[in-house]
Amino acid sequence: MNYKNNIPLRQFKIQTSDGFIYQDTPVQKVHNINHLIKTNKFTKYLEIGVDDPAGNFHQVICEHKHSVDPCFEFKTDDVDFKNTSDDFFELLDNDKLDLPKDYKWDVVFVDGLHISDQVERDINNALNHLSPNGFILVHDGNPPSINHAREDYHIGNGNRAPWNGTVWKCIYKLNATRKDLIIHTVVPLGEDANDNDTGWGLTVISRGEQECCDFDNSFYEYRTFEKNRAKHLNLIGISDFFNIYK
Repeated sequence: MNYKNNIPLRQFKIQTSDGFIYQDTPVQKVHNINHLIKTNKFTKYLEIGVDDPAGNFHQVICEHKHSVDPCFEFKTDDVDFKNTSDDFFELLDNDKLDLPKDYKWDVVFVDGLHISDQVERDINNALNHLSPNGFILVHDGNPPSINHAREDYHIGNGNRAPWNGTVWKCIYKLNATRKDLIIHTVVPLGEDANDNDTGWGLTVISRGEQECCDFDNSFYEYRTFEKNRAKHLNLIGISDFFNIYK
């Protein structure tokens, strides 16, 4: 599917399963999440990397919700498990949480530390605790520039700047090596393409079979990625998402 032929976000109107109408307003990742939950009648949701719970977690409509964040940056007690994701899954697997060790979620949203190795661990841990027909969603895998895709969160003078990290490397690796997963990265087009809520990419992962892309960028060079972005991330547009996952 060629994402470049997708209709720009503000030029179409669609009502999703959560009742949200996309017209003259930027799409937000929470609407994709709520669409999957309602369409599939899911009841269990996990969010890894919460930051401000009001920004996404509190807007997710699901019967049973859990959140994980060490709260290093955003100081809040409004998190179910104040742990790193690695510690959380280790505690869960060792039956040291107030959850069954074999607990399964229907949707897992990964938005924690944006370093490729960490993202891959989060995805693999989530797969071990994902219901058979569930979905994993990963934020920020579509960096708009090489500066956004830097390893370090802070820039040279110690200041903060917009940051995708190296999430894209993990998504590309999985897209090139995991035939047992179906992977799409959802992006808006037109004037909303640089919106950091969805313009920076929302990757949707589910179990199934797919044809892998070529692993032709084994050194993960950004310039090579930029030339092959659509293929390496399997990009689709907003309207494609609602057509595929309905």
